[in-house]
Amino acid sequence: MPPRQDSPPLRMLDAVAAGDIDLAAAWGPRAGWYAKRAEVPLRVEPITDTWEYLPQVFQFAIAMGVRKGDDDTKARLDEVIVERRDEIDALLEEYGVPIF
Repeated sequence: MPPRQDSPPLRMLDAVAAGDIDLAAAWGPRAGWYAKRAEVPLRVEPITDTWEYLPQVFQFAIAMGVRKGDDDTKARLDEVIVERRDEIDALLEEYGVPIF
């Protein structure tokens, strides 16, 4: 059995950047982070035109959770998310997290 690799998705993205392969399918936040820092221009696109991939939705809303019954913390967290939406969006952009 071959040894476990530290980060197979990053190795795939390295191969794209090196021109060894034409494309890779990777989780959006990781691919976006990598593309943002790559020495060569890379583009992150959602997989949408292949029927085989449609049942596997690779994007989801980011969520935060609190303990059951902790309604005050939940309400305050909801307020902070709304109040700081621009900062949250800026962080997602800074880290290359794709928003489709």
